[in-house]
Amino acid sequence: MGLTLSIPDDVSDSTSVSTRTRTSAGWISRGATLSSKRQRTYTLRDWTTANTPPNAQYSPLPKYVPLYADQLIKQIKTKKIDLYETANNMINYKQAQQDAPNTIISYRLKLLKYFRFMHLKPDEDEYNDTVTKIQKGNLQSDGPLDEDIITSLLEHSTPKYRAIFYLLITGARPGEISSLKIQDIDFKSTPARVTFEPLSTKTKEPRTTFLSTEAVQRIIYYLRTRATESQWLFPGFTRDPNTNKKTDSNKPISSNSAYMMIQQQFDNLELKQSISHKGTSRRKYHPKVFRTWATNFLKDHEYPADWAEIEAGHKLGVPDHYKPTLEQRAKKWQELIEPHMHFLTPTPPPKGSQQDRITELKTELKLHKNRLENIEREAQHVPQEWADLSDQQFNEYILFIRAKREQIKDPQHPLANATDNQIIQAIKTINANESSIVLKRHQIT
Repeated sequence: MGLTLSIPDDVSDSTSVSTRTRTSAGWISRGATLSSKRQRTYTLRDWTTANTPPNAQYSPLPKYVPLYADQLIKQIKTKKIDLYETANNMINYKQAQQDAPNTIISYRLKLLKYFRFMHLKPDEDEYNDTVTKIQKGNLQSDGPLDEDIITSLLEHSTPKYRAIFYLLITGARPGEISSLKIQDIDFKSTPARVTFEPLSTKTKEPRTTFLSTEAVQRIIYYLRTRATESQWLFPGFTRDPNTNKKTDSNKPISSNSAYMMIQQQFDNLELKQSISHKGTSRRKYHPKVFRTWATNFLKDHEYPADWAEIEAGHKLGVPDHYKPTLEQRAKKWQELIEPHMHFLTPTPPPKGSQQDRITELKTELKLHKNRLENIEREAQHVPQEWADLSDQQFNEYILFIRAKREQIKDPQHPLANATDNQIIQAIKTINANESSIVLKRHQIT
C-alpha cells in the first residue's frame, strides 16, 4: 500500500514547517552540517518516492519532502502500512536506480535513525532481518578512465560542463566543486590556483590545487558567456512545480545536482556499463573515477606520491611542517604536470627542440603552399590576349602596365582607376614606335 500524496498549497518552503517537535522537518534541521541536512533530505525523498504510487500527484522538491514524509509516518502509526516494508521498498528503489552499494548502506542506516527520532520504536533485530542488507561495493571494478575518454567528455560538453570536468581532473569532489565561488580561483598566479573552503571538503580542512593553462582559458570563457551573473561559479536555480519555469537563486548548485550532471555526460558517451557485486549493482563510470585518475596521472608524471595525495585531499597523517609548501608544490606542478595537461589543444614542443624546428618548417611550407595556390588562381584569370603572346611580348606588357600605374597619380586622369584589361586596351590605341617602348623600359628600370 502506498502513500496518497497531494502538493500543499500553503507551503512556500520547508522552513514554514515547525522544527521544534518530532517532525520530519525537525529531523532534517538537526543535521550537524549543511551536507548532513541535504543527505537527510535526500534520504526522506527517496523513501517517500519508493512508497508512492506511480500515478500519484507528487513533487520531489526538497520543500515538500518533510510533509510527504510526515504523511507516510501517519500511515505507519495507524498501521496502514508496515514500517519495515517501506524501508525495504527504498532499498529496492535505490538498487533499481543503480546507486552505489555504499550509498544504499548509508541511506539504510539513516532511515533507521529517522524511525527512532519519530518515536516509531523500530526493533533493530527485526530491521536487520526484514530490510535487505547490502554488501559494500568492490571499488576496484571502476571503469578505466583515460585521456581519450576525458577528451571526448570535454569535446561533447557545453562550456558549463567543460568547466566542471576541468575541475574534476584536479581530483576535486563534486560537492567541493558545487560550492566554489569565483573568488576561490586565482587566475593570475602561475599555475592558476583553486582553493576549496573547509566546509566543502570531506576532511573539513582547506585545500588548494592547480589548474592548467587550457583549463583557465575554458573556465574564463564559461564565465564570460554564461547567462547568470553570480558570486557562485555554478549558480543554482529553483523550478516552479506547476509551470516548470526556472528562477535564478542566490545559492550554488547542490552536490547532488553536480553528481547527476557528471553522470549524465557519461551516459551521453554510452558509458552506462554496470557491474554486479554480491547481489548489488553499480555503475562502472561515476564521478569518483576522476579522483583515481587524477592521483595516478600525477604519480605517472613523477609528481611526488605524497604530494599527489595532498592534491586529492587525502590526509597524510604527518605534521604540517613535514608537508611541502604551496609554492613548492606549485613549482613542481608547473614543471612536471602543466606540459601534459592538454586535451583540446595540441601540446607545444620544447623550444629549440627538433620537434619545434619541424613545426616551424611545416608552418613555412604551409605559407609557400598558400602563395603558390594564389598564383595559380591568378593565372586562371589572365586575359586570353596574354596567352597568345610570346614571353618577350608578355614581359613588355607587364612592365608597361606597371609603369602606367606608377605614372597615373592624378585622380582626375581617365585611367586612374582602370583595370588591367582597360589599360591593355588603352595601350593598343597608343600610336607608339619602338623607340617609345624602349624609353618606357628605361623609365621603369
